[in-house]
Order: sequence, then C-alpha cells, then structure tokens
Amino acid sequence: MPIFRCKACQSVYVNPQRDGTSYFHTCAPIHNPAYEAQFTLDVDGNRIHKGPLNSAIPESLEHPNKRDENVVTQPDGKTVPKTPGTGRDTLP
Repeated sequence: MPIFRCKACQSVYVNPQRDGTSYFHTCAPIHNPAYEAQFTLDVDGNRIHKGPLNSAIPESLEHPNKRDENVVTQPDGKTVPKTPGTGRDTLP
C-alpha cells in the first residue's frame, strides 16, 4: 500500500485503505487566529469572550493551497482531483 504525505497540510495517509477502499484526502480547515483573538482564558483555562463576538470573523479558514482529492469529471470525460493544491509525496 503506498503511503502519501500531503504537501499542504502534512497529513500522512494510505490509498487504497487496508480494506481495499479508495481514500480521497482533503485538507482540514485550520483555526482562524482572528477568531481566537476574541477570547481570553480564565484561571481554569476556560475560554471567555472578551466582548461581543464578531459574526463576520469565521471560526476556521480553508488551508492555504488546500488539496481535495475528491474527483470531478471534466467535459472530456476524464476525472481529476477537485483541487490538487501543492500536491503530495510518496513516502518510502
């Protein structure tokens, strides 16, 4: 089974999976520092709002150069990844 590492998010995965099914990697969203800046921590480590939350600031962001291996069909009938991102490496 080939082992791959996503160049964008550094996730490591195998494809096909042990049971023979295909795995289509997608980079997970990342935390938004601007959203996190709206909170502080109390003495017990619980997050406390510094004030009203700004609903225009998303809690998470798409990963830069995101890879999404789920496929789409092109007009010529070929299937390609939705978003190749920065690619992947094959690990030894």
